[in-house]
Amino acid sequence: MELKYNLTEEDYLHFNLFHIKNSKAGQNSLIIQRYSTPIMFIGMSFLFSTILDIPFLVMFFLFL
Repeated sequence: MELKYNLTEEDYLHFNLFHIKNSKAGQNSLIIQRYSTPIMFIGMSFLFSTILDIPFLVMFFLFL
């Protein structure tokens, strides 16, 4: 028996999205990326604004 099929780039994207949404490791990775990155930027902005005596919002916008 011989099967022929075509896989497109869209098929790969759909499979990757399905896998991330249904795997525990993928969900943990997304949660870490979703929350740790903004917290890190806010923390660095606060740290540098405190050290350099520059208003927090100015440093926050510089890090964006």
